[in-house]
Amino acid sequence: MVWKAIDEKAGGMPVAVKIFMPDKGVDDSLINMFSDEYELTCHLDDNRLVKMTDYFVAEESPCLVMPFMPGGSLYQKLQHENELPEREIARILYQVCGGLNYLHAQEKPVLHLDIKPENILIDYSGNYLLADFGISLKMRSSLLRASNTKGGTFAYSPPELSESRKLSAGSDIFSLGVMLFELCTGALPWSGMGGNAVVIGMPMPELPETYSKRLQEIMYACMERYPQNRPSAHQLEEVARKFLDRGYWEAIPQTGSSEEAPKGPTSAENLQKAIAAGEMEDFVKRYNGEPTAQQRDQFFYDLNKRYGNISRDSFDATLQESLKLNGRKTQPILQSGVLSGAETKPQPQPQPQPSKKKSTPFWIIAAVVLVIGIVVAIAWPKGPSAEQRAEQARLDSIEVADSLALVEAFALMIQDSINLAQQGEGPGVQTKQSEEPSAPTKKYEEEEEVQTSKAKPSIEWVSIPAGTFTMGSPSSEVSREGDEIQHQVTLSAFKMSKYEVTFEQYDAFCNATGRSKPSDEGWGRGKRPVIKVSWDDATAFADWMGCRLPTEAEWEYACRAGTTTPFYIGNCLSTSQANYNGSSPYSDCSEGEYRGKTLPVGSFAANAWGLHDMHGNVWECCSDWYGAYPSGAQTNPKGVSSGSYRVYRGGSWRRPANRCRAAYRIITTLLLDEVGFRLVSPR
Repeated sequence: MVWKAIDEKAGGMPVAVKIFMPDKGVDDSLINMFSDEYELTCHLDDNRLVKMTDYFVAEESPCLVMPFMPGGSLYQKLQHENELPEREIARILYQVCGGLNYLHAQEKPVLHLDIKPENILIDYSGNYLLADFGISLKMRSSLLRASNTKGGTFAYSPPELSESRKLSAGSDIFSLGVMLFELCTGALPWSGMGGNAVVIGMPMPELPETYSKRLQEIMYACMERYPQNRPSAHQLEEVARKFLDRGYWEAIPQTGSSEEAPKGPTSAENLQKAIAAGEMEDFVKRYNGEPTAQQRDQFFYDLNKRYGNISRDSFDATLQESLKLNGRKTQPILQSGVLSGAETKPQPQPQPQPSKKKSTPFWIIAAVVLVIGIVVAIAWPKGPSAEQRAEQARLDSIEVADSLALVEAFALMIQDSINLAQQGEGPGVQTKQSEEPSAPTKKYEEEEEVQTSKAKPSIEWVSIPAGTFTMGSPSSEVSREGDEIQHQVTLSAFKMSKYEVTFEQYDAFCNATGRSKPSDEGWGRGKRPVIKVSWDDATAFADWMGCRLPTEAEWEYACRAGTTTPFYIGNCLSTSQANYNGSSPYSDCSEGEYRGKTLPVGSFAANAWGLHDMHGNVWECCSDWYGAYPSGAQTNPKGVSSGSYRVYRGGSWRRPANRCRAAYRIITTLLLDEVGFRLVSPR
């Protein structure tokens, strides 16, 4: 909230006072954090920045004082003008990047981490000044959680935030790219998904035809997935300055950092690895050839995690052809319509004759499709697609001649593979026919399988006694977040599952209901906790079992088991006690092992009430919507009545120790390889 005020000490000069958390206030830890950050940045002084002139606390709310800006914010300007002229956009880019360059050029670079129209203010002369700088991501997150507001910040967040990579000056540039799109269209790209859209391979948004292609290229450069490939604030400032001087955009360097860009296999090579591993075939079979758009997006996201950067265009083309071929006899590869680019249609097949030749394996067909994709990408006369432009930064160094040579060699390799396949050799080729079971035996086996698949798995329960506890964390707790406000909670007795739900248990549910089984990332199924399940998936399993998910209060009460320390073990958590990222220990505790995957449930000792893995391994779903805690005492609370996100607790194998604290809360909507759940019995 921002108020206009009069500074009597400055002779009645109008000022703006930004008040954080005016209704609720914040605790001492947040106030101290805010004060420390103000002291670190109050010396910053540049005419392209809105300089903070004072800081104070009023009724437990931090307040920043800054000069009054009569022109309001760029966001307000957009509400009236919707789309801005290209020259005005260049002017904004020039002035904002000037201020950003000043921040990034400090001896210890200052990251803004919240570039958006609301934080760009307009002074008396119509200049665009950068505001709200010097507030760390941790501080912003704490304020956001404490206020229970979602805001629009996520829509501007860079890919590295969703991928848990280090933030840098390039992170601000990505947010700037999102804002450029908004200035040209009046809307947010990717429906507000931010950098996560780039991670899952959504196509780059296009600007209206009224804007130049070069401006679109500048925007794309800012939106590169990897920060090393984005231009610097200084480069963008110079490009905008030259446009204002000459009336046209100049090309910008492809790399905006002195850091070495990521090296490794190309998109085509990564996709080939995925095909050779049978990923496409398994995916098509898993969803009976009819995956939803969400399942496709999630599959693409998973492949990028496992094999590295993969072009969305190549992925879509290969998957589409795989879906066409699913469940259909294929003609010899080199005579099919695939090579000519024509749509492949079913052809009348002659009556099968006894033959020693084998049908062409699926992986070879998919590999040929990949080659076609490479050839088309090289020879297609039209301009590159949005995704190809994003990929180009990694492929510019490869000459067309080298690419064609690679394709030719690859095609020869595939022809050799076809010959081997027809001779009964090569990957995935069966050289011996399995014997068909007799009819009575086959019928018996099918009946036994049906009976087994519908049997519900057993759950080991732990009785949790009724009681009263203090939910949340004290202000003195290290790494405490602003949404962990302490309050008293009284709960009735209940039963909670001793372990996180396992793949073995969830697979039984899938077998009985026909639901698709989630991937185990190659780590194994059985007694490992099920992963890559949504809140809806967890709820469906709980309903099928006649159970439910725990409330947030039940989860924390059961986790603490009568303790008041950050962990039920005490003030430190070691990797001999839980599965988390041991390279990031809690507070001053010792480092430990980072295993990089889940472990079978029950691998560590239980807490005082007999529950295993309440810290680490996988995040656990709660039934509550995410919201601010109530101020007063509660009995059997179920959280706020509505919201946008569900709450997850407990930390995971990938996260640092501070995320495993009993009081820590997160929200997510992704099907992650670190998300699972446990149950509560209604009886």
